[in-house]
This record gives sequence, structure tokens and C-alpha cells, in this order.
Amino acid sequence: MRRNFERLFVQEHHFRSLELNINLIMLYIFKHIIRNYIINRANNLIENTSFECSCPKPGQV
Repeated sequence: MRRNFERLFVQEHHFRSLELNINLIMLYIFKHIIRNYIINRANNLIENTSFECSCPKPGQV
């Protein structure tokens, strides 16, 4: 009885650590996806924004 309980406990412990590892991996992937998305959005905004002055050039009216 006790041995069965110990075996069950070890299996449960392995399952929990595996579950924790999967959660950590998913969190890591999710973090990278969010970071890449934000960086890409920022780059697109920078590329689409022209920093040229829209004032009339000298000689133009």
C-alpha cells in the first residue's frame, strides 16, 4: 500500500514538473511573440513616418 502511494506520488510529482516546464516554455514563446510583434509594429511606424520637413523649400511659394 505504502509503495503504491510512493509510486503514485512520484508520478504526480513528475507530471507536475512536466506541466510546469510546459507552462514556462509557452510563457517564453508567448513573450517572444509579443516582443517581436511590438518591435515590428514600431519599425513599421518608423518606416512609414517621414521625418522630412513639410515646410516650403526656399524659392517655392
